[in-house]
Amino acid sequence: MKKFAWAVLLVLVLAACGKYDDSGRPNPDGPVTPPQLPSGSIKHPLETQVAGIQRPLVDQYYRIIQQDSGRKEANAQDFKYQPRQSTFEGFEGWDMFSTPWPWGTPSDNKWLTLSLNRDAVLTVLVQEWAEEAQATPWLQDWKKGSSSAKNERGEDVVYVTYSKDFPKGSVTLQPIKDYGYTLLLAEKGGVPSTEPILPEGVTERPQPNESCPGWLSSDVWVATGIDERLYKTWHPQIDPIYWCYYEHDHGSDPSLVGYQPAFEYIAFVNNNQPELHEGFKGFSVRDKEKDIGWYINIHSETGVISRVCTRVHTVVFAATKLSTGEKLLELGYKGDFGAMVGTFNGADDRVVQPTLADCPNQQKIADETNASRRIRIGKDNHNYERWDGGANRLLGMSFPEWSTGMGIDIRNPATACSSEACNRAIPTDENADRRTIGFTELGITYDKVLDASDGNPGDGYFYTDVYGEFNSDTSKNVVRQYVKPNFSATLEGRYSTEDPWRSLYVPERAVPGLELEDSLGLVN
Repeated sequence: MKKFAWAVLLVLVLAACGKYDDSGRPNPDGPVTPPQLPSGSIKHPLETQVAGIQRPLVDQYYRIIQQDSGRKEANAQDFKYQPRQSTFEGFEGWDMFSTPWPWGTPSDNKWLTLSLNRDAVLTVLVQEWAEEAQATPWLQDWKKGSSSAKNERGEDVVYVTYSKDFPKGSVTLQPIKDYGYTLLLAEKGGVPSTEPILPEGVTERPQPNESCPGWLSSDVWVATGIDERLYKTWHPQIDPIYWCYYEHDHGSDPSLVGYQPAFEYIAFVNNNQPELHEGFKGFSVRDKEKDIGWYINIHSETGVISRVCTRVHTVVFAATKLSTGEKLLELGYKGDFGAMVGTFNGADDRVVQPTLADCPNQQKIADETNASRRIRIGKDNHNYERWDGGANRLLGMSFPEWSTGMGIDIRNPATACSSEACNRAIPTDENADRRTIGFTELGITYDKVLDASDGNPGDGYFYTDVYGEFNSDTSKNVVRQYVKPNFSATLEGRYSTEDPWRSLYVPERAVPGLELEDSLGLVN
């Protein structure tokens, strides 16, 4: 089979399936149903460190869109949640939430879902002239009132208001035909929410809907590496307490499978190839049938030109037993992603040689491995950026000789090469938030020889350099690896997510953009 043919074949098979059930698996005979987003909130480190700290009223939100084909998809774009920013008369200081025009409304009218952190009062605002909108049946048992606000021209606009109490938890609202409405939220009793308190010694207050200050990312979202040092770890796009923006994302919430990565640990073993924090992208998969939770992290930034010459990038494989949280494996190393292959509009892909200083010979690399990084050439190129490689046979992994075992598609990379010289990156005006991951018979199996290599057979631990080569000298800068004795599992298929909040990956469905509130920057 030709190189990369597995990916093409898999996409065709998935496309032929057409329909999926709630688990995301093909279901040719059943109805097309929306995905089930993971339950539970993102865990914020400050909630265990600062007594009395409180989240805003809204935890997450999404709507269900029904396409012309009948397919239903989850979408969290075209919304903006603004804590404590209402200036509407009589509702000053309430939270604001704007909804878009309700295209693609499902036939059951279950349109917008909000997750409330506490009991709340919800108020829908409809402009006074919109009589048809005011006649919307589902609003008729809400308490009616009025308000006003100035528009961009300084003119007073009068609104009819509809208010109703809701308990903590999930709330599903219907749309208003041909009308995007504003939703206001306050605490039980109509009291505006208060600002969350700051940790002791911190004076720089994060502002909602603006960039998060540095102390939140570097001092709060941290994890302990194998070397007992603290490293930055996963955080969401939007801080769930202060509702400020981190301007980049890290893919899946690893707590979905009970794991916490220390992002820069592998990169800094022996001061080897530091990597941008923004580039760590994770994929969490919950295989309930086998009781395994997988977390794979691949350092795959698309916002910098240096990636065109960099052959190896940090890869982490972790697995847990879903029912107990037991660690089943933890492997970290520099994965081989081969040569740079340029993708051109209207022309065949081919190996290219960037003219950046000290760039390795890409053709020589291409002759050594099937792995490759396919990167856009030219401003008007809309091909995927595809990285195939990263699996490592030295660590007990197996995959067919004709394949690379693993690959990711970055469908909207942040930059492309300006020309075939690939010495300058040009922005694509995209933010690299549409990523899928695929596996081809990628097996990971416990190896007695590896386990015994450190002189302690049977404990599952062994030591390697950052490239996965065995190294028994633990006095050197080596990486501790772990595979539980007798563990064996195989990853197969292609996975994507529709969930921008925690990004659980399921067998491939739609691949929408995951950016929330235009919060992502160009460094991705």
